[in-house]
Amino acid sequence: MNTGNLIFLAILFTLMLLALQRTERRRRWITLLGIAIPAFLIYQWAQVRGRTAEALIGAGIGLALNLIFWLLYGRRHPPCSSDREIKVIGIDD
Repeated sequence: MNTGNLIFLAILFTLMLLALQRTERRRRWITLLGIAIPAFLIYQWAQVRGRTAEALIGAGIGLALNLIFWLLYGRRHPPCSSDREIKVIGIDD
């Protein structure tokens, strides 16, 4: 098992899942589509190179790190909605 590949895959899966986790609810489908393509390419790479175990362990580590992040930070601080009213302060205010 190549440790460098494992660390890279764990970081990559962590970042992809973090992007999905911190996206607001209405835009999760777009983010999920953007994550599905790299995940499919990683799966194909793992199948061709025979690195399926590394890919699964990397995905598990990424999932565990995102679960810890969600438990410590994400539950109390959900992603902000982009529909909030923006108040512009000008010269007259």
